[in-house]
Amino acid sequence: MDNWTPGIFEDVPANEYHRTILGEANNGGLKIIDERTPAHYAQWVKDRNKPKSAKEEYEEQQHFRVGRIIHAAILEPDKFDDQFVLMPDFGKMQSSKNREVRDQWLNSLPPGTSVVEPGQKELALAMRDAVLRHKTARLVIEGGKPEVTLRWQDERTGVRCKARADWWNAELGFAMDLKSTADASPLEFGRSAAKYGYHRQHCHYADGFRQLGSPIRHYLLLAVEKEAPHCVGLYHLDAAAEERGFQLLHRSMDKMALCLKAGIWPAYSDNIEPMTLPGWAYSDRG
Repeated sequence: MDNWTPGIFEDVPANEYHRTILGEANNGGLKIIDERTPAHYAQWVKDRNKPKSAKEEYEEQQHFRVGRIIHAAILEPDKFDDQFVLMPDFGKMQSSKNREVRDQWLNSLPPGTSVVEPGQKELALAMRDAVLRHKTARLVIEGGKPEVTLRWQDERTGVRCKARADWWNAELGFAMDLKSTADASPLEFGRSAAKYGYHRQHCHYADGFRQLGSPIRHYLLLAVEKEAPHCVGLYHLDAAAEERGFQLLHRSMDKMALCLKAGIWPAYSDNIEPMTLPGWAYSDRG
């Protein structure tokens, strides 16, 4: 934290941005502290900073790899072919000669290159083609910067914050996040937005750009379906959703500020509390 500097930064490596610090507010942490408890948030930070075994590192990379491939294909096409390459068929790996040839090929790759499966690359390219067929989405990604990192100290609470916008166009005054989804229709994607807190994310990012002196006029969500025909929806939140997003954001930030001041990250109440049942539990219909 000693070298922490506010500002809008390009080309911050993903692993550097995702380094998690207790009390530095990002959208994922704010969601946990609000929907669960500060204790769950503190544990989440602790877990993210634990050393991982090789197996855990591999599984985590696999979990996020498809998303990274899709983002690169759509938002950084110039780097896509260099960053992601298909592994050739080296034959059966029972053969020591085949393994040796494979290892030589892997060692020849430039640093930062990811080896992907054919299906993963084909999926990313199909989704990119779908975005390019969408007239407005194509215009949106023609000018701007990908993977822009924001760091700021919240003027209301004093909490240090960070965010990473998938796309930012300073000239036109908008930021955008790319979301792969099962259903990009307005109704179903609206449900996804509510479930995953995209409205809180919208407000967190908008607050960051404003407080850093580069206010945005629009925060867009580019939704692309993961299955063919990979239909595309481009959305901005209406006033009611934005108002609710700021309610959630401020509530989350206030909780974090109180915990930082007290140095305590509490869980549930220490008292005996009343408990009720959900509405469906009072019906005899099974």
